[in-house]
Amino acid sequence: MAVAPSSVAVESGVLSTPHEEIEKALATLQDEPFCGYARRGCLEAIAVRMSSENRYTVLVPGRQEPPVTDADFVFSRLVGAENRRFAFDLDEFPIVRRLDEALGEARRREAPPVIEPGSELWFEVVAFLEESLAYPGE
Repeated sequence: MAVAPSSVAVESGVLSTPHEEIEKALATLQDEPFCGYARRGCLEAIAVRMSSENRYTVLVPGRQEPPVTDADFVFSRLVGAENRRFAFDLDEFPIVRRLDEALGEARRREAPPVIEPGSELWFEVVAFLEESLAYPGE
């Protein structure tokens, strides 16, 4: 199977690059502005930003990594051929906290977890995603 240098083959498919996922999130926010899609796009944007600053740990299969104790939020993402772990404080990327709060509020009201297009949060998410596209990709 031919694989683009910035993607990773997984069984029968090819995973998107973080930049492609950010572009998908931007397109989805126009028609389906759900908190979950926005949050996923923002995590991809954080992976792009932190990768450009070499702020990640490469996870090696079979090697036990020490737990992260000095960060509020940790996630991992395939970037190129590497499985990278990103750890950060929510104060550094408050958009994640804002989206989690919006999702929680929607659940409490038993309402769809939608970000109102044109709202302050919607514009904040779109700006964060668009700014992240300017970072170098892998």
